[in-house]
Amino acid sequence: MEKAIIQLRDDEEIRKAALAKNFNHYIKQSKKQSSILQVRREVIEGRIEACEQEENERVEKIRKKKIDQIEKKRAQELKKQKEIQAMDEAKRKEEEDSAARKQQAQEKLDSFKKTDLGKKLFENLTVEMILDRNMEELFDERVEMLRKSKREDKEKLRKQERNVSFLIIFLNIFSTEKTREKLVLKLLLFEIFLYFV
Repeated sequence: MEKAIIQLRDDEEIRKAALAKNFNHYIKQSKKQSSILQVRREVIEGRIEACEQEENERVEKIRKKKIDQIEKKRAQELKKQKEIQAMDEAKRKEEEDSAARKQQAQEKLDSFKKTDLGKKLFENLTVEMILDRNMEELFDERVEMLRKSKREDKEKLRKQERNVSFLIIFLNIFSTEKTREKLVLKLLLFEIFLYFV
């Protein structure tokens, strides 16, 4: 039994020594593992921070892109509004200029129509015709119309003179003196009538 007790003591001492060895080994390993875990934790935290930073940058880029798009749209709208305003202003000025030109042309036309010759030349003329056409061509056309009217009036007068001459000859041949005087008066009245017709 002594042997068994000694052996138990030895076993206990071996077991204690093994426990102490295991404990020392555990402490060493735990220190290593805690430093490895700490390094891993730091790496993971670094990665998490990098991912968060990348996400924040991505969100910031998207926000800036949206802001840029909104600013571009505003700039385009402002540009369109300015173009529309410029077009409206140009149209308004053009209308004002057109109205002023029409007014001047109407005043000129009225001043031309105050004379007898002007009445004949410009009787069927409108302001639009004056503005749309070259003035020299217009005057040439009107002078030609006046010449034509003058020729027609001369031709009409010649015809009337012929008729009157023919009637006088006819009266001289076929009438007596009393009837001649009556016929001459009638012819004069007829001639006056033809002149005004």
